[in-house]
Amino acid sequence: LRGLVVLMGVGLLALLCDGSGAVAASKKAYLKEVLAVAVAGVGLAWAVTLRQNPPGREGLLNACQTDEWKGVMQLCLLFYHYLAPSPQPLVAYTLARIIVAAFLFQTGYGRTMSALAKSSSFDPKAVFTILLRLNLLTLVLAMATKRSWNDYYFTPLVSFWTIVFYLLHTVGVWLCPRTRVVVVGILCCLLSLNARRDPEQFSFAALFFYPLKPILSSKTTPFDTWLFRSQLDCFSPLVGAVVALNHQKLSNFLAMVQGLPPWRKGPVYVLVYIGAAGAMALWAWPLQFVWSDAGDAAAACVQNCSTCTTCKRCGGSNSSTYFSSASSSHAAPILECVQRRIAQEDYNYQHHAFLCVVPCLAYVALRNLTSYCRSHSSPLLGFIGARSLELYLLQYHLWLTDGARSILSPLHNHPSLNGLIVFPIFMLAAHAAHEASGDAVGWLVGVGCAGTREIRGRFC
Repeated sequence: LRGLVVLMGVGLLALLCDGSGAVAASKKAYLKEVLAVAVAGVGLAWAVTLRQNPPGREGLLNACQTDEWKGVMQLCLLFYHYLAPSPQPLVAYTLARIIVAAFLFQTGYGRTMSALAKSSSFDPKAVFTILLRLNLLTLVLAMATKRSWNDYYFTPLVSFWTIVFYLLHTVGVWLCPRTRVVVVGILCCLLSLNARRDPEQFSFAALFFYPLKPILSSKTTPFDTWLFRSQLDCFSPLVGAVVALNHQKLSNFLAMVQGLPPWRKGPVYVLVYIGAAGAMALWAWPLQFVWSDAGDAAAACVQNCSTCTTCKRCGGSNSSTYFSSASSSHAAPILECVQRRIAQEDYNYQHHAFLCVVPCLAYVALRNLTSYCRSHSSPLLGFIGARSLELYLLQYHLWLTDGARSILSPLHNHPSLNGLIVFPIFMLAAHAAHEASGDAVGWLVGVGCAGTREIRGRFC
C-alpha cells in the first residue's frame, strides 16, 4: 500500500513539472560538444566503477552485465533526448534506434532464458505479475498527466513481446524450444511485410493489431505510429531468443577458449575482435550512401515542393511557412533539416530493420570474450540499468516536457546548468518509483519480500 502512495506522489510530481506550467520549459538545442562529453563521461564512469561480480554471476550475459548494458543505453537515451532536437543528425538517430533494438534484444533473450530455466506450465499469475510491473507506473503517469498508455512507446512494445514469448513457451510447450523460436521468426517475417505501410498493399501487422486499435492509438500517437514501432525492430527479440537457445553452446565455446594455452588463445581473441570490427564496418559503411542520397532527394524536394505542406518524404518540413520567411542564409539549415528527415526514413526501411542486431551481437561478442570481461561489471551503471523502466517513463515529465519536444528549465537559457539541477531530482524520483513499483506489485499479487525483489527487476 505504501508503494501505491509513493507512486501517486511521483505522478503528482510529474503533473507539477509537465502539466501545470509551474516549471518553465525551453526548446532543445543541439549541443554536440556537451553530448560528446556526456557520452565520454558514461565511458569514464564505467572504467572507474568496474568491479568483480558477485559469485555465480560470471557467465555469458549474466544479470550484472545486462543491467550494466541497460544502464549505459538508458543514459545515452537521456542525453540524446535532452541534447538532440528533432530532426536529429543521422549518427545520433542511428544510435538511438540501435539502443531501442538492444532493449528488445534483451527482452527476447530474457524471456527465453527464463522459459528454458523453469518448467513452462501455464501460470496466469506469472504473466500478470510481469505485465503489472511493466505497466503500473505507466498507468499512474498516464492518469496524472492525461496522456494515453500507448504514448509511452516502450511499455506497450515490451508488453506485446512479453505476451508473445510467454504464450509461446507455455501454450506452445508441446513444441521443442527451437520450433517455438521458428514460430516467432515466422511472426516477425509477417509483421515486417509492407513496413512502409503503403495503404495499397497488404499489411499483416495492420490486420494483426486491428482488434487492439482502440488501445494502441490516441490523439497524440496514431495507430500508424504503433505499426511503425512494432515493425521496425521486430527481428531484435527473435535474435535475442536465438542467442538464449544457444547459450549453453556459446558458454561451452568460451570455456574451451579459456582453457587453451596462451599461444593459442591469443589468435582466437584476435579473430573474434577482427570479426566484430569487420561486422560493424560493414554495418556502418552504407550509412554514408544513405546520407548522400538523402541530400540529393532533399535538394529535389526543396526545389520542386516549395509550397507543399504534406510532403510524405520530409514530413512537411518544406512547407510554405518555412520558405516564405526564409532568407538565403536560412536555406542551408532548412535543406539540412529535410535531408535529416529523409535520411532517417531511408535508414529505417532500407537498413535498420534487417541489420540492427549486428551492433548488438558485436557488443555481446566483445563484452563476453574473456573471463575478465564476463566476471566484471559496473555496479553504478547496473544500478541505473535496473531502473531503466522508471527512467524511461519519467523522462517525459521530469527530464523533458511538452511531449519530449522541450526541456525543463528552472534557469532560462542555460541547458547545461538546468541538466545539472534537474538530473539529481529525476534520478531520485526514478529510484523511488522503482522501489515503490516493486512493493506495490508485490502487495497486489500477494508475494513476500523475496518475490518483491525479483519483481523489481522485471523489465527487459
